[in-house]
Amino acid sequence: MVGRMPGATTEEVFFIEVDRKVSKTNIFSINAQKWECPVDLRQKTVQVRYSRNRMDRFIVYFADKRMGEAQVLDLHFNANGIRKNTPQHPQDKPTK
Repeated sequence: MVGRMPGATTEEVFFIEVDRKVSKTNIFSINAQKWECPVDLRQKTVQVRYSRNRMDRFIVYFADKRMGEAQVLDLHFNANGIRKNTPQHPQDKPTK
């Protein structure tokens, strides 16, 4: 019996694969557009897979393991968004 890959990753075998260096802020770029890694991969080199026919979906791999789908960078949210465990003012302490 031959093993099968899950449906979501079967098509990825045929995707284009490129190496990208992830920045200190967990961002990489492809075709002049910035993308956020699905997990913390700051300052690592990752492999990004994508279809020639679909340039809006990028799958991130690291050490031959699928890390997940990258999200397009939302500059507005990053500038103004409220995050958990992040102080809003210098005198505030992070929540647990």
